Amino acid sequence: MKFAALTIASEQVWPTLQFLMLCKQLADKGGNQLAKVVVLSTNDPHFSSQPAKSLSRFCSDQLGIKVTSVPLADTDPSTVRKALAHSLDGDNYWILNYTNGTKPMTMPIAEQAARPNTSVLYKERNKPWYRLRLNQASNVQELVLEELNVPDASLDELGVEKLVKVSLGLENETFEAILEWERVTLDEVIRSGFAWNDLNTPDKTDAFERFVASSIQDCVPGAKVCMNLKVTGSSGKTLFESDIVVLWKGQLFLIDCSLMAHMDSRHGSVVSQIEVAHSRISKLGGIGASVVLIRPTWTDVDEVFLNYAKRLRVMIWDETGCVELYSRLGELFGVPSSDAVMELQGRLSGEGRLVLNVRSSVKGAKGRRTFLDLEPTIKSLLEEQNAVALKCGSLSAIFTDGGNSWLPGGWMVSKDGKILLRLDGFERAKGVLENPSVALERLWDQTDQE
Repeated sequence: MKFAALTIASEQVWPTLQFLMLCKQLADKGGNQLAKVVVLSTNDPHFSSQPAKSLSRFCSDQLGIKVTSVPLADTDPSTVRKALAHSLDGDNYWILNYTNGTKPMTMPIAEQAARPNTSVLYKERNKPWYRLRLNQASNVQELVLEELNVPDASLDELGVEKLVKVSLGLENETFEAILEWERVTLDEVIRSGFAWNDLNTPDKTDAFERFVASSIQDCVPGAKVCMNLKVTGSSGKTLFESDIVVLWKGQLFLIDCSLMAHMDSRHGSVVSQIEVAHSRISKLGGIGASVVLIRPTWTDVDEVFLNYAKRLRVMIWDETGCVELYSRLGELFGVPSSDAVMELQGRLSGEGRLVLNVRSSVKGAKGRRTFLDLEPTIKSLLEEQNAVALKCGSLSAIFTDGGNSWLPGGWMVSKDGKILLRLDGFERAKGVLENPSVALERLWDQTDQE
């Protein structure tokens, strides 16, 4: 018996693509053929009719199947029942998608669980597929969810371009992306003092993006990664763009990178950036995409903004998040970190080293970050002065060694509250970078006299 599939077209294109690929996988596994696909749709262009056209092109191009389109006059359950009665023939084994559509529209689909030679399937994000079936042991008719032991149908074979185009409902628009680039390694970044514009890359302005994209390749071998994705319409208008797009296990991840301060008017407010990011994943099928704003220059982001971003399913990685970049990438993609990646994470976070984030309020002055190996002189100074904490100031200095920490701030104090070391000026901090041992001793002497 041949297989046939039926789904309701909705703005959530991604779960429908997963459903169709699963139907083909199940048919192929049984030595059968997915012979027919029926798509029900309303006349709403955004939520249904346009996605239906996009799905039809996908089935024709990717599955070699001509879709039977069934327009619905409204979303009333009785209208859907009539469409099902007309569409579901007895010649095929039918697989129905219960995931899409409004609740009234899906009621008649759930009722088909009692129909012979029919399976009604349902899926939530990052969860397995379920089949709706009647509980035969119950005295009353009740539907139960039964987990299916089937592998997720991977959309990775479609590639980034095809998946983005189908999700956006595009056909002849121009698609541009960089699939191969000059990698930027952690070694290069450390040597440069995290001065991105000083790195030797073809485009001086995209070194940070290249570093993040290269780090993703290190953390997630096999993921499809592209940079500077841009989709342009026939009029030349940009319809969609993203710094980095990753396709991994059938899901799209959008990575937005910026080194600008969060209050920089050229890059919009925090709320604006969150909303733009949310609109991008909404265009790509909603639950089928995730988005991360990587902002190493953002510090102390207000909890109000973080909660707002969370509600819109937007992740923000600020200065702290970027120090934990490799660990967070592993969590984002659900990949255990290898020993090599863990070593990179340790070097990035500056384990056992003095880390200085030097910023200047002087217009035009460049901020730099560097790792300084701990020298015996520095260690002895810490021991002699019994330093235990650091209070906040205008510069950032982080010291990690055996559990001790210098947190973002400008001066270090002893247990009795005496200021031992202050880094409160760009020139003085620059001196620490050039000659850490001597400069620290000199600064120590100066603070004792203050």
